Amino acid sequence: VTSHEAPDYSPAWAPESGWLAFVSKRRGNADIYVIQASESAVAESVTKSRKDDVDPAWSPRGITIAFASDRAGSYDIWVVALGKTERRVTRGFGSDFEPAWSPDGRKLAFTRRSRDGNYDIYSLEFGGGRARRLTNDPAEDSQPTWSPDGKQIAFVSDRGGNYDIWLMNANGTGQKNFSN
Repeated sequence: VTSHEAPDYSPAWAPESGWLAFVSKRRGNADIYVIQASESAVAESVTKSRKDDVDPAWSPRGITIAFASDRAGSYDIWVVALGKTERRVTRGFGSDFEPAWSPDGRKLAFTRRSRDGNYDIYSLEFGGGRARRLTNDPAEDSQPTWSPDGKQIAFVSDRGGNYDIWLMNANGTGQKNFSN
């Protein structure tokens, strides 16, 4: 679908539309692009920051893209609807990345690397509110993804010495190793 001398990576499908979001370094830094999944399609830049924009994730309706950007000095989660201005939704107490939309589009789960270097999963009510910490473990917890019914979040953790898949309720309770 893409053919460019700059690297293109991190593809993310929009639900039911045939659009792909991806990251490209076509202008020297990482920006978010979208393209129709066809041979004659042309990639269009969605973000145009001089800093890196990475980790695109489409909202369930395929209208808005959440992404991580270091344009404010550390990585925060931003959102952009196609053709609209980007808007920051987290304000760093570390670095926020790997956003994942809840199936109803009301929440974002994401990974936060705190200033002490620890990685945990947080969630945020889309449209306002403070980020809520869901995991609190000295191990690395990252890569959140919602269950189709929005009741659970799967994530990766190295709590047992290996990287395994863990599950928890959407409010952070009931954390258990799913890989065992």
